[in-house]
Amino acid sequence: MTMLQRFRRVTGLLLMGALLAALLVPAGAPAYDATDSELFDAGFSAFNRGDTRTTVRVLSQLLETYPHSPLRELSLFFLARAQLRGGNLQGAAQAMDRLVREYPATVLTKTEVELMGLVARYRKGEKLPAGDDELERAVVPTSELAAVSAAEKESAKPPESSTGKDRSARDRQAREKAEQERLARERAEQERLAAEKARLEKAAREQQAREEAERQRLAAEREAAEKAEKERLALVKAAREQQSREEAEQQRQAAERAAAEKAEKERLAQVKATEERLAREKAEQKRLTRERVEQKRQGTDTAEAALSSLLVSAGPVAKGGASAASPVVPAVQGKSQGTGRSPAFDFVVGPAGENHVAGMKVSIPFEVINRGSVSDSFTLHTGFPSAFQPVFISRASPGTAIGKTPPLAPGERFSGIFTVVMPGGGIDGQLYTYPVRAVSQRAPATTSSRDVVLVASAPLLRAVVNPEKTDIRAGERIEYVVTLLNVGSAKAEGVVVRLTFPDNGYEVVAQGTGGFRNAGGGTLVMDNVSIEPGQARDYTVAFRVKEEAGVGTELRCGVKLQNTTYGTWDMFRSKASYVRAR
Repeated sequence: MTMLQRFRRVTGLLLMGALLAALLVPAGAPAYDATDSELFDAGFSAFNRGDTRTTVRVLSQLLETYPHSPLRELSLFFLARAQLRGGNLQGAAQAMDRLVREYPATVLTKTEVELMGLVARYRKGEKLPAGDDELERAVVPTSELAAVSAAEKESAKPPESSTGKDRSARDRQAREKAEQERLARERAEQERLAAEKARLEKAAREQQAREEAERQRLAAEREAAEKAEKERLALVKAAREQQSREEAEQQRQAAERAAAEKAEKERLAQVKATEERLAREKAEQKRLTRERVEQKRQGTDTAEAALSSLLVSAGPVAKGGASAASPVVPAVQGKSQGTGRSPAFDFVVGPAGENHVAGMKVSIPFEVINRGSVSDSFTLHTGFPSAFQPVFISRASPGTAIGKTPPLAPGERFSGIFTVVMPGGGIDGQLYTYPVRAVSQRAPATTSSRDVVLVASAPLLRAVVNPEKTDIRAGERIEYVVTLLNVGSAKAEGVVVRLTFPDNGYEVVAQGTGGFRNAGGGTLVMDNVSIEPGQARDYTVAFRVKEEAGVGTELRCGVKLQNTTYGTWDMFRSKASYVRAR
């Protein structure tokens, strides 16, 4: 900043101060008492003359004597400017800081970049240079203020007439000289007293500062020792707590491992027991089936041997597909009796085989042999329900359903096939026994009936649901292992697996690798599952116990297996897990 710029800036500030003073004190009306006004006038005049020390003393006395003066804002401002001009940066920062704190909305600080910078440094605790113009508290004598005011008033008077000008000038010079000498003496005495007072105050402050520093040192040492002891005790406590937590965590993990191992052993034992029980049941069903079939066949061995010898020497082919040389598989034979020209015939039904899967078409061969002495035709009947879609067809025309044989001459035979379709919903190893019957048209009272035995082959699905632990806590993770078994003799296809869980206690965190999807409402669903006979498949699903699950709450999962092919379903439930306190 050039000298010209500095001069313009200072001049502008002075003009602004004078303008504010004029605005605060309207002409012709005394806004405040003469004493604080005289102090401000004297300080402002000294500031304009460049008398920094006088400005500081006078304005400081005004601020101390009249703390509520309307001129306080301007006094603080010019006090800060005077301190800055005299090199007392510390005093300038203090005065400007007081101005900002007491008058936050003041407009006097807007252009004072340098002073506001000193305030910022002062507030940070920086020790600023004090210079030679320390803030002085000495009271300005009233006579000095009166002299200053009189001098200013005298300078403001209009020039006197030329006649009394010389005499007035001499008198004024004499009075001024005497007043100056008096003021100089008083000022010298005041300065001496102020210097002595400042020395004593400085010594007292230094002594007080030393004592305060010693107290602070001792307090700091004591505080540091107490802090160190607290930190040591806190470290000891933290180490003990950490050790306790680690031991508790180790015990918890060991208990969880033991519980998980026990649960896994129980699950495997349960799976094994289920497989063994189902295997025994299946074996028992097959044994009973074989015994029943064997019992039915034992009474027909002799008839089959006789029938075989007759089939070799059978007669000519009859209309509609009858043949004297048609081969017949071992069958159940029935014979109707007649005498003379009475009707008589044999009705031979072949075996149906075993393990028929739902939807499978079963073909059972049969023959009707006319043993009478006259030509006859025979109607065919079955006791199978319509769900089996029973149909009689001729071997010669397999695409046409028939309800009776063509006319058969004595000794002539008719070969046909009886077909059924295994319905869904059957249980693996289940027996279906229904009759088929032939009736003579010539003599309807003459009939022959045979039982057809079918053994269902179907998947038999079972599920085992086991939690990894039965004692759980809010926020913990728990896994469930779902084991699916097919202990039937047929492959299970199109199976829908629905895992239900209490959504008020569990939230899903892992849906496993088997393709479960969250269907909402506490249900996980897996579609189109296929399981081969004798196969077991495991799926793992993880949950987190909700925070709102109350202590003592019982939580279970369930599995519903739905076989869409057979239209069957079954439900299985897990063991209960209980929410414990943390």
